[in-house]
Amino acid sequence: MGLLIWPYQLLGSLFFFFCCQFTCSASPFSSSAHHLCPHEQSFALLQFKQLLSINSDASLSCDDPYPKIVSWKGDTDCCSWDGVKCHRLTGHVIGLDLTCSNLKGTIHSNSSLFQLTHLQRLNLAYNDFNLSLISTEFGRFPNLTHLNLSESGFSGQIPLEIFLLSKLVSLDLSFHELGKVEPKNFKMLLQDLNQIQDLDLDYMDLSTSDFLLDSLANLSSLTSLSLSNCKLQGKFPDAIFHLPNLQTLILEENFDLTGYLPVFNCNNSCPLSFLDLSSCHFSGSIPESIGNLTKITHLFLSENEFTGQVPSTLSQLSQLVILDLSSNHLEGQIPNVFANLTHLVYLDLSSTRLTGELPDSIYHLKSLQYLSLSNCEITGSIPKSLGYLAVNGQAPSTISNVEQLTDLDQLTGYIPSNISGLPSLSVLMLSNNLLNGTIPSWLFALPSLVRLDLGSNRFSGQIHEFCHKSLDYIDLSNNELEGPMPQSIFQLVNLTHLLLSSNNLSGIVELDMFSNLQRLRVLGLSYNNRLLFSTNNNVNFTLPNFEKLLLRACKVTEFPDFLRTLGHLRVLDLSDNQIHGQIPEWLRDVGSKS
Repeated sequence: MGLLIWPYQLLGSLFFFFCCQFTCSASPFSSSAHHLCPHEQSFALLQFKQLLSINSDASLSCDDPYPKIVSWKGDTDCCSWDGVKCHRLTGHVIGLDLTCSNLKGTIHSNSSLFQLTHLQRLNLAYNDFNLSLISTEFGRFPNLTHLNLSESGFSGQIPLEIFLLSKLVSLDLSFHELGKVEPKNFKMLLQDLNQIQDLDLDYMDLSTSDFLLDSLANLSSLTSLSLSNCKLQGKFPDAIFHLPNLQTLILEENFDLTGYLPVFNCNNSCPLSFLDLSSCHFSGSIPESIGNLTKITHLFLSENEFTGQVPSTLSQLSQLVILDLSSNHLEGQIPNVFANLTHLVYLDLSSTRLTGELPDSIYHLKSLQYLSLSNCEITGSIPKSLGYLAVNGQAPSTISNVEQLTDLDQLTGYIPSNISGLPSLSVLMLSNNLLNGTIPSWLFALPSLVRLDLGSNRFSGQIHEFCHKSLDYIDLSNNELEGPMPQSIFQLVNLTHLLLSSNNLSGIVELDMFSNLQRLRVLGLSYNNRLLFSTNNNVNFTLPNFEKLLLRACKVTEFPDFLRTLGHLRVLDLSDNQIHGQIPEWLRDVGSKS
């Protein structure tokens, strides 16, 4: 039986082989051409190239710009050129992606670019087209589905013809800061974009486009809408929040835009995953129904006029990565909602009226990297349970994933030792609290620490030696620290700010000790009247970036000679010292380059 079946198996295999070959050959979107690029389209691209120049300043916003048109040569098939995509069967140019190509020039209405009438995708973003007008000829691409002209140096009115491209799925005109759209056109034109999914008009002036928002509420196909800093005015329509496919809504920095968060009656099936209303003028309470946005990962509501309490239903947003409720009028205690927010990386509740102690669940957030609670009425000490934050492996006394611990207000007590398990901690800011005791030596040994701010507390004892050179900012001012400055501080070659004013430091300070700190910009040692300053007039070094020197009430007896070389000095405070005699003539030239 096996011999009889075998030929049929072979025929079946051959049938599958030929079907597969036909299917693969028929795919129209291969990047390599089956047919050569038509001569007239190749010629049009070369003409377009001739009118452009390569300028390294044209794509400054790009991380890795590359001049793709360099590969365009007349003796090669244009379907093999960088940024060019052809239809596999016909060879027609259907895609042109020149984003971040360092292009500079002007695109006129008679540009050969507009001869590429088969284009489906066109991306000219992040180049510099010399404030040329967006030509009406962009409407000559009847098959265009994707158009990106963002941050490309165009100016003037957005032509109506773009909104007549009825097949558009994605339109990005963002950072077209000198451009406007005639207000009367929106209501009529947006109805033609009935397939649009992604619309980005960031930083366009839409202040006079009265019908824009109501018209957008009818675009049921929208999945992403970004209108940052568009000077929008009036009330934002609730209907946009309820668009059936909308996943991303960004309205940040529309300072005159008002509105309320609606009731989200979608039974845990709301598509929204990214919502940014920061720096608008929304008001009212945050509804309990926000808990129905179970797919949301980023929620930015900062700098608005929201009132009332933080809803307990936030506990249902288990996919949240970023939660920013800062700078609102929220009040009451912080609800114990964080136990389920295991993906939370960023939490900002600063500048609100929230009171009481932090809920215990906040200390068990395994992914948290940034926590800001400044300008609140949060009380209590730094709890030992902070050590459970960002647990890594089986080490419950560490918080090894935390990178920033910042802006905690009205805290008392000591810095708990379990923070020592923070190898990734780069920023520690606990200023303006009531913390006391000695600053533990292990704090100066944290390997990744870049910024340390413990200013305006009640710390006492000596400053320990620094074990790593990663620090670029140190503020220990307004404490009760004593003893000499550690020698290792003069080896912190990345240091830009050293603020030790208003302590009880002692010992001799020779200003040439700072000669290794070539990046130093600010030095504050005021009100340390036990320090003895040696102003050696033979000092022959300079600090090229130095801007601010604070030596008030330090018993300085003469002008430091090294000031002569500080061409960028902007602030000098030598008041309340013991300097006698005339002000030297050379002091007039200090800061002459600033």
